Amino acid sequence: MSAFLVPADHIDALLTFAIDKRVSYFVAETSARVTITTANAEEIGRILFEENERSVGHRYGEDDPDEMPGSKGENCATYRFRYFAEPVAPVVILKGCACYDYQACETDGYRTSLAHTIIRAVEAKAIRALPGYENGPGWTIDRQRPVAPAPAARASTRRPSPRQPGLF
Repeated sequence: MSAFLVPADHIDALLTFAIDKRVSYFVAETSARVTITTANAEEIGRILFEENERSVGHRYGEDDPDEMPGSKGENCATYRFRYFAEPVAPVVILKGCACYDYQACETDGYRTSLAHTIIRAVEAKAIRALPGYENGPGWTIDRQRPVAPAPAARASTRRPSPRQPGLF
């Protein structure tokens, strides 16, 4: 497994979405709920950057963020939040959360870290913001309720063989 430092733009996009959608997360140590705002975005961005640096440093035995894979001279100490002018789509945020998770998960403590809590909160809000989510059939799925129709442009009902060229 490899890991790299995500760029500041990546963190900015996640935080811009979080601000726009009023994402909040719970801090167990203080029993406080924190809403991500422009006032605390830089601090939260540094938390995310720091966890990413910790992960990559652990993976490669490196202490200097400027020497870590993916470094563009941006790091926890120099991070400054910059709000995205355009809205960021939920699917972009979901992929961004998955990417961040992959880059930040190298330490044993990641799953209990504040950064992980923040990313899970952003991800949960992005799921609920997906087009069509609110119009879904319900909380549970059963055979008595209609499910979403199959895509209209389906060429075949036969599943392709895993060995079929061009699938992977």
